[in-house]
Amino acid sequence: MPIDDVVALAAKHGVTDDYGIALPAKPTGVYTVSYFPADPRDERTLHIDQYSGRVLSEISYASYGRVAKWISFGTSLHMGRYFGLANQIVCSAISLGLAALAVTGFIMWMKRRPARMLGAPARPVKRPPMRAWRGGLTLLGMIFPLMGATMLAVWCFDRLAFGTGRAAA
Repeated sequence: MPIDDVVALAAKHGVTDDYGIALPAKPTGVYTVSYFPADPRDERTLHIDQYSGRVLSEISYASYGRVAKWISFGTSLHMGRYFGLANQIVCSAISLGLAALAVTGFIMWMKRRPARMLGAPARPVKRPPMRAWRGGLTLLGMIFPLMGATMLAVWCFDRLAFGTGRAAA
């Protein structure tokens, strides 16, 4: 089947611009038309028989499961496609904020480190209460379980490496 016929068939199924076509790699392979626009609800993937031109399967957003829909929206937001320029500005601000945290963290360490040595700064004598932070991090860990597992692992490592004698805040 000529590629022009695949393009025409994709257009017939509503896929008209900014899509990719994977060519069949084997005699039993298929053409795969992948369409991932800014709005994830318009996503579509077509598998087309390379000989007859018959659409073997059409996978659209409506056929996704709940988790796949969340991932699709998350990917569009993360890549700055869903809300256009506003989404890109917010993502850029977050990225610049993370970069600023890395730089200011280093500067803070340099100011508090032991004189003319490498090492961790001395712990403050009186630690401020951290109940609100702990509550927020616990909530984030429940919403994002992988992040929660990572935070729990770091907390456990910290307790093992530096002892449990520290006063709880």
